[in-house]
Amino acid sequence: MAERAGHCPFLNQTDSRCAEHHKLEQLSYAFHYCFGAYLACPVYAELLSARTKRRMAAKVTDDLAHADIHTAA
Repeated sequence: MAERAGHCPFLNQTDSRCAEHHKLEQLSYAFHYCFGAYLACPVYAELLSARTKRRMAAKVTDDLAHADIHTAA
């Protein structure tokens, strides 16, 4: 099994919820959560949930399209 990265997997994405913590005044927050305890970060939980929902919706759409191809034949 692959090891978890030591930083948040969403770190390289541009998201306003994260951007507020990537300011000099919030540097301690960024180091604590973004480069350490990202699993405990509430923003990480939101981003992960949103990504999971998008992937599930895409899979359902793909499954429906695939089913339509096979029933049309």
